[in-house]
Amino acid sequence: MNDELAQQERGAGGGAASGAWDGPAGPVRLAAIDIGTNSVRLMVVDALGTDDYRLVDDEKMTTRLGEGLGASGALSAEAMQRTFEAVAQLKSIAEGRGAVRIAAVATSAVREAANGHQFIARLKDELGLLPEVVDGLAEAELAYLSVQHNFHLPNERVVCLDIGGGSLELLFTVGPVVQEVFSLPLGAVRLTEQFVHSDPVNARDWKALRRHIRAELSRVLAGADLAGTVLIGSGGTISSLARVIAHQRGDHLSRVHGYSTNRSYVKHVLDLFRTLDINARRATPGLSPDRADIIVAGCAVVNEVLRSLELNALVVNEHGIREGLIMRMTRQIFGSPAVVGSADWRESVRAFGAACNVDRGPAEHVGALAVALFDLLAERHGYGEGERRLVEAAAYLRNTGHHIAYERHHIHSYHLIRHAHLPGFSPREIELIANIARYHRRALPRKKHANFSRLSRSDRERVCRLGGIVRFVDGLDRSHRQRVRSLALRGGKRRVEITLAAAEPVDIELWGGRQKKDLLERSFEIAASLEVEPRAERGPEGAATAAPGAVATAAATAATAAAAGATAVTTAADPA
Repeated sequence: MNDELAQQERGAGGGAASGAWDGPAGPVRLAAIDIGTNSVRLMVVDALGTDDYRLVDDEKMTTRLGEGLGASGALSAEAMQRTFEAVAQLKSIAEGRGAVRIAAVATSAVREAANGHQFIARLKDELGLLPEVVDGLAEAELAYLSVQHNFHLPNERVVCLDIGGGSLELLFTVGPVVQEVFSLPLGAVRLTEQFVHSDPVNARDWKALRRHIRAELSRVLAGADLAGTVLIGSGGTISSLARVIAHQRGDHLSRVHGYSTNRSYVKHVLDLFRTLDINARRATPGLSPDRADIIVAGCAVVNEVLRSLELNALVVNEHGIREGLIMRMTRQIFGSPAVVGSADWRESVRAFGAACNVDRGPAEHVGALAVALFDLLAERHGYGEGERRLVEAAAYLRNTGHHIAYERHHIHSYHLIRHAHLPGFSPREIELIANIARYHRRALPRKKHANFSRLSRSDRERVCRLGGIVRFVDGLDRSHRQRVRSLALRGGKRRVEITLAAAEPVDIELWGGRQKKDLLERSFEIAASLEVEPRAERGPEGAATAAPGAVATAAATAATAAAAGATAVTTAADPA
C-alpha cells in the first residue's frame, strides 16, 4: 500500500515546487481557518513556494455550529456565539503568530442555513474577517489539494473522501486528473441528529441510519464505473477512527497522518461503538470525548463508502480542507505548479492533455481543423476570439476520456475537463469546453442531459455550434493520420460545400465527416456536402502543412479564397 501511495511529506519542510518563478524573497506567513459544522480549525504556516510550507501552528475548537440545523433550517444563537468566539480566538492566534494573510472558508452549515449570511456579516463587521462560503464542489477540491500535496497518486483510480459534520465529499481521480466529484448530505452531526435517538444505538435507529446512507450513496454511485484501488480519507471522523484502530492494534503513534488500515478494522470499531453507550465511547482509547456522540454515524458513512465501492484499503489524511486552503494561497502567491510563470492558455491545455495521455500530434491537428472551420463559418455564428479558444481547447482535449476507458470516453472527457485546472479559462469557459468535448461523438445535445440543461440558453447554442464544429472535424481525422491539410467552404444560406485538400487519399476522412456532420448541420441550419479538391488545382502541398509539435491555428489563404468565390483556411503553424 505505502509503495503505491507514498507520502510526500512536503508540508513538514520538503522540497519546493518545480519551475522557476521570482516570488517573495523569503517565507510568507499564512493562516487558514476552516469553519465547519462540527468544529473550527486553524493552520498557520510559513509558505516557502508553490505547494510548499513549514507548519507553525495547528489548532481545533469544537463548536457544533450546525447543532439543530436540520430541524430548524437556521443556525441557533448559541451555536453562532460559540463559533464566533472560537473564530475570534483562532484569528488572534494567527495574528499573534505574525500571519500576513488570513483566509477563511465556511462549509455546509453556513451555506445551508437561512441565517448563514447574518453570521458571515457579523464575522466581517466585528472581526474584519470575511470567510468564503464554499459549495460542496469547492469543498471537495480543497480537500483534494491537500491529498495531492501529501500523497503520490498512482496511475489508477483513487477515491478521496472528506467527511465533516454536515456533508460528505467524494472525489474520484486517476493519477493527477479529477474524474468526478459528489457532495452528499451525509455529515456526522446531521445524521446523528436525524437518526440516532437511542443510547446505545438500538436496532431500529441503526437500520434507519444505514438505509439512508446506502440510499444516498446509491443515488450517485449506482451504475457508475467508479471502482477504485484505495480510499484516502480526511476529516475528524477519519482521524478519530484511525486513532482507535491504531490503539487496538498496539500501534502507539503520535500522529495518524498516512496511517493505513482496512475495512475489517473499520467495521470492527463500528460494531463496537454500536454496543457502547456514550460514556463508554468517551472512555475509548484514541477517541476524543467531544466526538463520542457523533462517531457512530460518522463511522457508518465510512464503512458504507468502502462497501459500496468494494474498497478495502483506507489511508488517513489528517489535514484536509484547511491545508487545501493553504495550497490555494501558495499558488496565488507563487504561481500554479501546472504553468508556473506562464499565463498561456494553450500551455495549460497541453499540460492537462499530457496528464491524460493525449497524443499531442493528432490533438493539435484536429484543433487546427476546428479553428479553420470556425473561421470559415465566422459570418454565420458571429463569435469572437473567446469562442475560438474554446473550440480549439475542446478539440484538443476531446479524447481525454481515453485515460479512463475507451467506452463512453466522451462522457469521461466531460467529467475530466469539468474538474480540470486550466489557467487562462474562467469556470464558465471550462464548463463550456467540457460540454463541447462531450458531444464530439454519440448522442447530440439534449435538454434531458443534466450537463447541457443547466447552461444558459445562449451557452446551449454555443455548445451546439462549437460542438458541431468539433464533432465534424473529429470525423475528418477518422484514420488518425492527419491527412486533411486544409478546408475551403462555398455556398449559400442553406447549402454549403466543404472541400478538403489532402496529399493522400481521404476516403475514410470523407466517410467520417459525412457520418459526423449532423450537429453542424442542425446547429447552423445548413445542408453540407463534402468534396475533395483535385490535386492538380492545389498549390504547393508543403504550404498547407502544420509544423510538427506546434499548436496549429487557422490562417486565411488569399489565393484560394479568390478562386470561384470560395473562402479557404489552411492549418498553418503557430509560432511557439
